[in-house]
Amino acid sequence: PPRSTLFPYTTLFRSPSPLAQGKYGLLIAADATPKQAGGYCVDFCHKTGAYYSLPLTRLPWSMAPTEIDNIAGDSDEFEMKNLLFAILLWLPEIRKFTKRPKAKRERPKRVLVCTDNFACRKSDNEYGQRVTAFLTHLGHCEGVLIDSRVFGTNKSNLRKHAAFLKPADDFSRNCTTEAKQFLTQLYGIPADRIAPIEVHFISTEC
Repeated sequence: PPRSTLFPYTTLFRSPSPLAQGKYGLLIAADATPKQAGGYCVDFCHKTGAYYSLPLTRLPWSMAPTEIDNIAGDSDEFEMKNLLFAILLWLPEIRKFTKRPKAKRERPKRVLVCTDNFACRKSDNEYGQRVTAFLTHLGHCEGVLIDSRVFGTNKSNLRKHAAFLKPADDFSRNCTTEAKQFLTQLYGIPADRIAPIEVHFISTEC
């Protein structure tokens, strides 16, 4: 159910953004519950944001249901499929980060993709490896300047988890007000420039 998540944000609002150094031009993060998927994309170059929040049943891929309530039961499956969905959803934006800057002293902007699920770091996890393989293709074959990070809830990563994954968690729980407020206060994205993205689905298997 929707829950208030303002507490993890309070210390972040008083701290510099983890992206203050300007290394990244695009941030994508996704999270999911057994019934709901959410994700967001922030374009720091143009100060805009987009997000989605929808039932897992609306993703273009089937999920293995549990025997109870017919909901997705494998968090690696539904979180990795949701992350791949977010990457594909914003693929046109991701592909813009392939060119090196003309000025030699200008630092090239990169894409940051975030999750809190370590499946994409496990060589024996089929769902995580699909995400990893696609990110590797984007970097090695298409020349996209892209990084992926996993921020769990352990003490050393708690601040980064709150910064990058809590908004995605909020969107996955329909707590859009808190998530949008966070993106505005921490990253300086104007509230009127954060909007839901129109989603078009293609029936396929993954």
